[in-house]
Amino acid sequence: MEVGRRALLFTSLAHFLNDGTTLLFPVLLTYYVEIPGTSVTVLGLMAVIYNVISGLFSAPVGVVADRIDRDNVLISTGLLLNALAIFIFALPFLFERFALYLIVAGVASLGFGQSFYHPVGASVLSGVYRKGGGAPRAMGINGSFGSLGRAITPLLIVSLIALLRPSHSLFILAGYTAVGGVAVLLGLRRVRRSAPSANRGERKRVPLGRYRSFILLLTSLVFIRSMFLLGSTTFVPDYLDLIYGSKALMGDLLTTSMVIAVMGQPFFGHVVTRIGGKATVMITFILSTLFFTLFMYYSKSVILAGVFYSLFAFTAYTQFPVLLGYVGRVVPREVNTTSNSMVWGVGQTVGGAAGIAFISLMDKVIPLWTAIWFSILFAVVTSFIMPLLPSDRGEPVADGGALKA
Repeated sequence: MEVGRRALLFTSLAHFLNDGTTLLFPVLLTYYVEIPGTSVTVLGLMAVIYNVISGLFSAPVGVVADRIDRDNVLISTGLLLNALAIFIFALPFLFERFALYLIVAGVASLGFGQSFYHPVGASVLSGVYRKGGGAPRAMGINGSFGSLGRAITPLLIVSLIALLRPSHSLFILAGYTAVGGVAVLLGLRRVRRSAPSANRGERKRVPLGRYRSFILLLTSLVFIRSMFLLGSTTFVPDYLDLIYGSKALMGDLLTTSMVIAVMGQPFFGHVVTRIGGKATVMITFILSTLFFTLFMYYSKSVILAGVFYSLFAFTAYTQFPVLLGYVGRVVPREVNTTSNSMVWGVGQTVGGAAGIAFISLMDKVIPLWTAIWFSILFAVVTSFIMPLLPSDRGEPVADGGALKA
């Protein structure tokens, strides 16, 4: 199989499996609260901890990835840690006395496992598709499988639990995740990002310094943006349930929006290739903020809320091809994963944890809908930062070109 297709196939499988576990803990939380000794407050705190662990470990994972260029080993390691986390999450249903300790262990394993895929997977595609400039388009296709995993896996978990015991359902999920991890290990074993060197074993070293200001600026922008994005969307299900008094309506609206998001990633991946990463970042950030504001304003109307939240999902859940596609067009492949890990791990994931914590604290003193309105201010702040980003129009500058003002 041609290397580009092999890379896209197995990284897409990995993305599907990895992102399928991102909503695992929120779904299981609804079952864990029925176990004696647990509470929503404590379990909610663990969700924040999971995101912080994932974000903080992304940076060292990125550094290691750029040094050893063994992406198949790293991606499969992340998937196997996710499988281990799912296995551990099954145990509280069997050993209720130790439930909290086991949940903490599962959260730690899941957080660490989630720190691998996004920076490493994006670097694989940036390296393989670098010459033709088609990496963002490939990342868009790849990202759609991640969205599909987020849409399907929660439904799969709930359906399995309805048919089997919770523990048995999670053992099945852990098993197929582990098998997928092994498949990715074997499927990507011959895929390398580094170019062949005249001297065997020699790899080009590129200092990160000249790109540091760009990485820090984009990471700060994504951090503030993610405070709005993850902070607000984490509590949207509760908000809709309060308005409609129907979990069925809430579930239908969210499921529809997730399906729409599957189509958004390849579309905006193509847009990055056509008009550049900076322009696409600005377009997706502005439109998603506008659509979420309209969703909140018309939220009492199920039809209008569904339309605007779907448009929001279409433009908002595009970070993988847009942000990391942009990074891949600006920095060289030798520091690509380190850069991705900063933008995704610290910016996207830790920023999201900060947003969740912000709304959780605000919810104690003001109504939830007001707290969500306040979170939109974080998105507004990013509009003042976006013009400072460097342009990446035309050919990718990642092989040594200068950053454009």
